[in-house]
Amino acid sequence: MLTPKFEVQQDDQHLTIIIFAQYAQITDTEINIDGETFTFYSSPYYLRLTFSGKLVDSEQEEHSAKFDADRGAFVIICKKETPGQHFPNLDMLTTLLAPQGALGVNKPLIEVLDGQNKESGDEDDNEDFDWSYQQTLPEETIVTAGHKYGFGNTYTGVFASLQNELKGVVDIVDPDNKSSAQRREERLVSELNSFDEDHYLADYFEVDTAQQCVEFIPEFYSITSDEVQLTDQEKEDLLRLPLKEHLLDKGAKNVVYLGLVDILYAWSYNHRVTSGENCVESAWNIYKLSATLSWLD
Repeated sequence: MLTPKFEVQQDDQHLTIIIFAQYAQITDTEINIDGETFTFYSSPYYLRLTFSGKLVDSEQEEHSAKFDADRGAFVIICKKETPGQHFPNLDMLTTLLAPQGALGVNKPLIEVLDGQNKESGDEDDNEDFDWSYQQTLPEETIVTAGHKYGFGNTYTGVFASLQNELKGVVDIVDPDNKSSAQRREERLVSELNSFDEDHYLADYFEVDTAQQCVEFIPEFYSITSDEVQLTDQEKEDLLRLPLKEHLLDKGAKNVVYLGLVDILYAWSYNHRVTSGENCVESAWNIYKLSATLSWLD
């Protein structure tokens, strides 16, 4: 079966699901709506979506469906069980594709087991995510885990076999054998040694170039979230994202949030200096400005 491209829109009363299935067998199409679950089948396409709110069941025949031949798409209008209810995250396509309660969770590298309480085995098998978040993991030492970096500081040993290619990937040397404090110190020293007063002054006196960047108004300044339309490529990129729920403690969350701000700042700089049009140096700009990417800091 093929998973078709799709998009979802809503108003106060209805949910509109547009399914692009130009090779479908229209006469064999089946649509089923059961609470939060919407199922579409039309050979060779199959689509199952799970929403955060309930829809009126298909047995009540309050939904409508038509095939738009010009677009090669089914347009299905479903009625909300609770009028006025807002269904969030309809643009998170991967989340909609996941069955209810099927979020993938990264397992801890070390699991703490209570060997004295054998009677709690059945409880240990219960997939309760709130319970999982309460687990406390012992700190891992350099002997067993090595220095960590990356998303939430959860990776280690990634660059061990990439020493020859490392210079083209990150600026830091031998990151697997350096702590976060050592990585930061090396970055600060490099930035200090790389600072060029003449280059700085030249940029300072190029008023026209700087002024053009300052006066540039990004498109997203003047539109609301409701007006944002994802391109087909962006939708495909969202579908490729793995659906995972990460077990992060407070310290790891801070690392993730600050790293995200760091990358967004670098992206914003590139967006402004290129007037919203990426160039061949855009990836390099973002990589160099983001300490998270270039120094694992």
